[in-house]
Amino acid sequence: MWSLTNNPSDYDSEYLCKDCGSLLYVKVEDGLDICVNRNCRKFPQGLEFYDPTESGSPQLYRELDAARTGLLLNIKRCDPHELALYAYEKRRALIAFALKPGVMLSLPDFFALGELLMVFNSEPPSGHEKDGALSESICQQAKKLTEELNFIDDLKEGRYFWIKGSGKPKMLVMKYLNVIRDMQKSYGLTSSASIKDISDLFKFQDIQELVTKDVELLPGVDHADFLDSMWPYVLTLRYAFALNYRTAKHYSYECDVTDVAALLSFFLSIPNNNTLIVPISNAKRHYTAQPKAIKSFEDFLNEYVSSDENVPIMARIGDRIIMDRLTLLFFIIYLHGHYEVSGAKRTGGSPRIHKKKEETGRAFEHHLRSKIAEHGYEGPNEPVEVKIFEYDIIKVSETKKRIVLVDAKFRDPSPSSISAHTLVQQELLDPSQGLLVEAKRQSDRLKFFNDNPEVFRECLNLKADWQEYEVRAYVITKHVPLISRYKDIKIVSASDLLRSEL
Repeated sequence: MWSLTNNPSDYDSEYLCKDCGSLLYVKVEDGLDICVNRNCRKFPQGLEFYDPTESGSPQLYRELDAARTGLLLNIKRCDPHELALYAYEKRRALIAFALKPGVMLSLPDFFALGELLMVFNSEPPSGHEKDGALSESICQQAKKLTEELNFIDDLKEGRYFWIKGSGKPKMLVMKYLNVIRDMQKSYGLTSSASIKDISDLFKFQDIQELVTKDVELLPGVDHADFLDSMWPYVLTLRYAFALNYRTAKHYSYECDVTDVAALLSFFLSIPNNNTLIVPISNAKRHYTAQPKAIKSFEDFLNEYVSSDENVPIMARIGDRIIMDRLTLLFFIIYLHGHYEVSGAKRTGGSPRIHKKKEETGRAFEHHLRSKIAEHGYEGPNEPVEVKIFEYDIIKVSETKKRIVLVDAKFRDPSPSSISAHTLVQQELLDPSQGLLVEAKRQSDRLKFFNDNPEVFRECLNLKADWQEYEVRAYVITKHVPLISRYKDIKIVSASDLLRSEL
């Protein structure tokens, strides 16, 4: 009976400790690999880390409280209309840029501005100053505070460790974090200023576009069809808002299908791309005219406009609301992935989006099949099913006398797994789709293949005797996997397979 256990002797990984299977970290100053498991023999003696909790680092939290107090004092000086509109327009400009090339000018600015708009709902401006320089200074204060809070979140989630010692604290970085960052780049999740090579972005766009159809957003068009056509952007925004645990909570709206319809109705009612400031009474009249709304208007406002827990989509100034088409569209796309169409409540996933992922998985298989063929391999152009086994790709090279069995997995790490507390469990040990269980399934396919040559000779049209062929079995992933081998199964990314394995 096979059991799912983290046994480092069964696999190879440059990201996990060979002794204990824990995540490896890289020392920033010299690039050395460090195992942070104190029970492992490879844990460096005498190494101590700062505790990022309030009880463990009280001075750090006193400084954060002082920074927040300074921010709130400056907010109170400002004219409510002036500051709210300044922050809203600054965020809108980032959204406008992101919707065109698909890359945010500055993710830290975007998150900070969202949090600042949220602060206005609990600590509204009450002064009279209309100084643009002061408004910009407040935005920069908010950015600095947000970055510091997100860094503490990184420490708590184990993405980084701060080493205790004399002088400036030294840093350890989760080694697999570079792979996570590359995955995020494939969705355009990087600030534009950090882009050195545009080819690093949207690496799988051609595959995703194979299952995307063009639908215009016009009155009378089924909005679900349009939003389904935007599904890669739905995934992008879900990843963007889950970059930190803090931000994930701020964008965790209690959304239902009629909320998206209501936001879409506001979008369609705005005649151009200008920002509007609308009396709440007008917005209420428009909302209540919509059929089948589940939330009351007050509940709708509390969820998407006036909350001090969720980032406002539209911003409130007293008895008026700021709104514009681009911001509404941006958040409508994001929210589309958050509800079950057959029911009302948000579940964290949409079956329509899941269907698109499945279609893209099949497109990924087709892409790999054609690319492998370009390396001189021949074989079936569809998956091969034999008894209880399905082989995504079987190809043979008569020149190299090599047969490859490929199981293709076109998926990203879950946003919730980008944490030291969950990464190994979700990506390696998950009993349904972790790498170990996927490799075990492929190992079973390999055994059946080797034990039944008469079944596969015909479909491969082999020219030589069976024993003359080398058989290689792979699990192929979208991105660099956490482990590179499990027993007799190689686990590599699609790019590595095509570059060096064939």
